[in-house]
Amino acid sequence: MYPNLEYVETGASHPRDTHLMYVGTILPIGHEWWDDHLPPSDWGCNCSVRPTDKEATEVPQDYGGINPIFANNPAKSAEFVKTEETPYFKHTDKALRDEVAQEGKRLQKEAENNAKETYKGKRGGFVDIVRQQGNEREKNLTTYKALADRGGKYTLLRPSIVEGVKNPDAFNNRTGIFSDAKHPTTAYGKNAMQASIKEAGKQGVEEVVIRLEKDYPSTELYEGIKAALQGNRAKSLEVIILIRKGREPIYLDVQALRKRFSKK
Repeated sequence: MYPNLEYVETGASHPRDTHLMYVGTILPIGHEWWDDHLPPSDWGCNCSVRPTDKEATEVPQDYGGINPIFANNPAKSAEFVKTEETPYFKHTDKALRDEVAQEGKRLQKEAENNAKETYKGKRGGFVDIVRQQGNEREKNLTTYKALADRGGKYTLLRPSIVEGVKNPDAFNNRTGIFSDAKHPTTAYGKNAMQASIKEAGKQGVEEVVIRLEKDYPSTELYEGIKAALQGNRAKSLEVIILIRKGREPIYLDVQALRKRFSKK
């Protein structure tokens, strides 16, 4: 009854322009285009498809908006991502890949057998807790518990086993984006904000949570954010969450900030 699939627009507040170009594409379920373009098309992508009996459209021009890691059709490959394109695969010695894959399966089974530890916050918030490095784990727990007490829903992520590759600290279950926590201790607020946002941009996360233990002047924090976002820097960022000691978290829309800074 429904021989075709239709590419459906994301519900995200800031859709990727390249993905919007595919919205409305209708092609047969078995069409080769879906082998590379079946959503999700990137980390945090909320695009989807739906079955339809509408007539097929033309194959859209390829604008290069699909992350190679997601140029994959899980229905055919039985893999969520294209494993050989991930940094984990590429940075692993060829002689060790089979061994690493087997160890991954063992760890997955072990994780499934272990009861999940969850911090239950207020207003329905929570933090699903996994093992992270000692000092970093405690800092991250404090940060994400503070957000869970305001209704945030997060899952902490395991650290990367690949040298030189850093995983995001958490996944935001409310928004479907990856989050990283920063805890700067520099002398000046501008440097604290600028360095935190710059590092988050390098990691490619969409959300950065900056928890400050020092009471920096607001003007310094503002200047740091402005400097970090100018020149279209930290392109992946969508949200900055600022937690100042003794105050409620502040949620900043990065796109709105960029527009504000561009007018000055």
